[in-house]
This record gives sequence, structure tokens and C-alpha cells, in this order.
Amino acid sequence: MTSSWPNAWWGWDRRGAGFEAELFLAELLFLQGRYSDAEDLLVALAPRAGDDRDRTRVALIRIDTLGWSGRAEEAMFVLGEAETAVTDPVWLDALTAKRAWLAFIGGYTAVAVTLAEPLLDRASGQTLVEACFAAAYALGPSGRTADAIAASERGLAAHRDMVVTHMAFYPAIFPMTRFRALIWAGRLAEAEALGIRSYEEAIAEEATEPRSWFAACLGGCYRAQGRGVSATRSAQEAVAIIRPLGRRMYFRNMLIILAGALVLAGQTGEAEAVVADIDLMPVPLIRWRRPTHPDPGLDRRGPRRPDGSQAAAGGGGRYRRPQRRLRLRVGCPA
Repeated sequence: MTSSWPNAWWGWDRRGAGFEAELFLAELLFLQGRYSDAEDLLVALAPRAGDDRDRTRVALIRIDTLGWSGRAEEAMFVLGEAETAVTDPVWLDALTAKRAWLAFIGGYTAVAVTLAEPLLDRASGQTLVEACFAAAYALGPSGRTADAIAASERGLAAHRDMVVTHMAFYPAIFPMTRFRALIWAGRLAEAEALGIRSYEEAIAEEATEPRSWFAACLGGCYRAQGRGVSATRSAQEAVAIIRPLGRRMYFRNMLIILAGALVLAGQTGEAEAVVADIDLMPVPLIRWRRPTHPDPGLDRRGPRRPDGSQAAAGGGGRYRRPQRRLRLRVGCPA
């Protein structure tokens, strides 16, 4: 992905460019890691969304932008606003699939499974792919390896069937979710074989970014096997490949894998240098303020302001970080 034309277009007068063109630009800005620019554009676009389809599409990209930039509270707020404004069950399912992803990255694995699994029976297209993505990741650490693999296979088939997609990942994400399910199950030899096969396929297909994913996966697998040198070599390759692609959210994660591999290899000085670089990066980890109450569920009536009042529907507002801690709620069943 090149960055020249989005940079140039961002500086032009975009009035009259049209909703679709600006939404596409916002997506490109997100994929480049230009989260603030993407959020500014999406906030301006939200009031122009004329139906549930457009409201949902704006919200989904905003949620990705905010989530990947480490602003989970804002992402939850945008999601809650969208769920208040949208009434079409098809688009509500799309928002639920995204909620499952937020639940998983927030550490609420059981909630992610509860949200994603029903969608596997009724969703299609991008919503099915997103639901399979969340389910496959969450089912593995839940001890349901076979179900995680099944969700990975279904998601891969659905993703390949799509003619047009606006997701932040390639179909190759699903061999990776299967790989992680095998890692969670301790089936390291199978995971290694899958990682090598997928890595070689990425090379054959000249799929640069998926190649970096599988190099990073192999780095994690080799580390779990106690093979520090191999882990370091694979992680270094992943970092070298992803660095020029502008995918800063993946770049940071791969640096973390590299730091762990270097420690295992006995190269603690190099590991400390990598950790120092991570700390200086402008892209934070996705973090949640852990609620003191154990229930992480969401009141589906919409987001709440810091004073407890209900937020208005519409999906176009900016989140104001409260001075006191919010109890984040992510769809826990009653």
C-alpha cells in the first residue's frame, strides 16, 4: 500500500467528493495508522449517514480506528451510539460481530464467544467473516480447539467468496486463527507445520503482509518450543517486512514477539533495546481500564454519559473521557 495519494488528497478541498469517496479515504487513513486523521474525517461523515447501512459502515471503521489506537473506551462509546441508532437486524448483527471482537481484545473471552457464536448460524458476507474472526480467536483459549478450527475454516471460505471487502485483514487471517488455536491447545508441531505451509504460500503468492504474519506466528511457535535462535530469526523477518507497510498496529505486536524471542535466545541487551523502542512508539497497546465490578456486560439501550444519563442516538458524537472511571460494558448475557 502506498501513502502518496491519500496524503495528497487529504490536503485538497474535499467538498463534493461524496460520502463513499470520503469513507474510503477514512479507511485508507486507518490502514496507514493515521488514526487521528481517520477519526476527524469519520466524525464529520457520521451526520451525513442517511440510513442504517451507512451509519453502521461509518461506526465500524471508527471502532477499528479507535480500538487499534488504544482508545477502547471511545470505541465502546461509538459502538453503543450506533446500536442505539440502528434498527435493521442485519446491520445490528454487524455491530454485534464488532462487539465480540472488542470483548475478545478486552480480555472477555467468554463474552466474545457468547456474542459471536449465534451469528455463525445466521450471518453472511462481511458480518459472517467478522463473527468467525472473533469466534475463532476466542474459542481457542476457551479450550474449544475443534470449534475454533471450524470457525477458522468457515471464515476463510466466506472471506474468499466475497467480491469486495472493506476489512482490515486478508483471508490469510484465518489460517492464523487456526494456528493460534493449535498453540493454545499445545499442539505445537501441528502449529509449526501450518505456519510453515502458510508462510511458503504467502511467498509463492507474493503476499507480503501475510508473509509477515506467518513469520511472526512461527516466531511465537518457536519460542513456545524453546528454540530461541529460530524464534528470533522469524520475528526479525516479520518486523523487517511489516515496517515499511505502514501497518503500525501489527508492527508493534511483532516487536513484542521479537523482544520475547531475544530474551529466550539470551540476547537481553537487544531485547531491552526493542522494549525501549516499543515504549517510544506513538501507537499504544489496546488497553481497557479493568472495571472493579466483574460484570463486563453492555446495556444495549445505548452508551451512558459519566453522570449515568443516556446518550442520544445518532452516532456522530465524540467521546469525552470522564474524570472518574467508567465501568466498561461489553455485552455480557444476563
